[in-house]
Amino acid sequence: MTLTVQVLNFGNIRGDWTAQLAGRKQGRRVLTPTNAFLIQGGEYPVLVDAGTRSVEALTRLPLGLETEFGEEHSLEAQLASHGVRAEDIGMIILTHLHVDHAGYLDRFPMTVPVMLCRRELEFAFSGASPIDYAPEDLHHIVERLYTPGALGMFDLSFGERAPVLPGISVVCLAGHTPGSIAVVVDTEAGAVCICGDVVYDVHGTFVARTGQIHAFEPQTSGNFATSRVEEKRAIKLAASLGRFLYPSHDHHGAVMEDGQIVGRIGRTIPGPILPLDLKYATAP
Repeated sequence: MTLTVQVLNFGNIRGDWTAQLAGRKQGRRVLTPTNAFLIQGGEYPVLVDAGTRSVEALTRLPLGLETEFGEEHSLEAQLASHGVRAEDIGMIILTHLHVDHAGYLDRFPMTVPVMLCRRELEFAFSGASPIDYAPEDLHHIVERLYTPGALGMFDLSFGERAPVLPGISVVCLAGHTPGSIAVVVDTEAGAVCICGDVVYDVHGTFVARTGQIHAFEPQTSGNFATSRVEEKRAIKLAASLGRFLYPSHDHHGAVMEDGQIVGRIGRTIPGPILPLDLKYATAP
């Protein structure tokens, strides 16, 4: 069995760059993709994360976000570009339940299991961070919760791992949100860690590290529901889980060695290794 990871783009978001990286001065707006991930080569295709249900669901957030959602960003178009139809998907794994990660779930039948961390379910319904979760998405999750076989939960604490399918496992990161998980996929080129929103900007997190004075300390984003220490812990763990690290909102992933970034990777894994100094996430 040879697994591959294709990076999908369910639309672009323009907002202030302080959300992507702490320590920046406000006032610069950057355009970033809403990535999802298609795992192929197993018994059936697996989708990691599921985009935003509508422009309205995203722009209702009080963050002044602008969006680019064209037909080319639709669920059908993005899957079709890799020869897959929505009805071919056999499982969906969510890194977390935020509005830009769970929007297309109700486009899939209840016979397709949606998998997430139980701690994420608890936090999403706690009311502690209501603007980040779309009520329409949570209503659908409740329907799945009471439909046999439609929802599955990982009972994990920080650093714990659970197998999902051959070559696919999840690890609890407990950063960004308390229930955030990484999805780790074994490929011929090495393991791919899909880390959700624990990392936004690869270059800023591991290379530029604005304001950091400690050796090898990653720079956190400006957007998380845990503490800064928990977010740093989550980033360090994610960086150790594979040869490749891929966030949900960067144009390219990272090539990692011993927890340090040594190159970049494009939107197909396995694929060509790219130069370290790619900075697309910070482009205006």
